[in-house]
Amino acid sequence: MKESAERIPTYIPTSDFPHLTSEMPGVKAVSKYEVGDIVRLKKLHPCGGDEWEIMRTGVDFRLRCRRCGRVMMLPRPKFERSVRRKPDPAD
Repeated sequence: MKESAERIPTYIPTSDFPHLTSEMPGVKAVSKYEVGDIVRLKKLHPCGGDEWEIMRTGVDFRLRCRRCGRVMMLPRPKFERSVRRKPDPAD
């Protein structure tokens, strides 16, 4: 039986190679936003609400206004610029 020259690792620590995560298929970057999180945006919604529930994450975000229930979609870059903060669980 032949021995393999060198075993290729199946896990590459992304902390050592942060520039590779977006280029590597199958490697998911850790997002700080998850479905069900409540976020506050910089601009008020016309109904007066500023808290939104995240319904979908990915390339774009689906958000639901917590005051009137309106649903909207935002591309990820615009969403990340628009978020003021994630409210504390105590709020």
